[in-house]
Amino acid sequence: SSGAATCRGEAIAGPPNGVAMVFQSFALFPWLTVLQNVELGLEALGVDATERRKRALAAIDLIGLDGFESAYPKELSGGMRQRVGFARALVVHPDLLLMDEPFSALDVLTAETLRTDLIDLWIEGRLPIKSVLMV
Repeated sequence: SSGAATCRGEAIAGPPNGVAMVFQSFALFPWLTVLQNVELGLEALGVDATERRKRALAAIDLIGLDGFESAYPKELSGGMRQRVGFARALVVHPDLLLMDEPFSALDVLTAETLRTDLIDLWIEGRLPIKSVLMV
């Protein structure tokens, strides 16, 4: 019932720099397109529009949703929505990626496919992260 959360030896009072999160429930903004959802974190970081678009498109391509940039979340399957969540987290190039049961809202086959795809990207060195913590 007591304690402290730290990141890199410093107490955490808010979202720490260099950390991104993939949520259990897709946590996408339904009024934003795939591209806009992925760009959101970069916008919050103050990245200019041209660089935001370039990095967001690269992240969307990396996670296998090339061609769906203009789609809205309601038009996507559960697995595709979770891929958008991964792209949104990866596009900020975090040092640490936190994942809160990222596959639990998916059917078994989709979850296994997405898990395998992420492991393959990790092994190939294509993920712009240093550490992953999955709960």
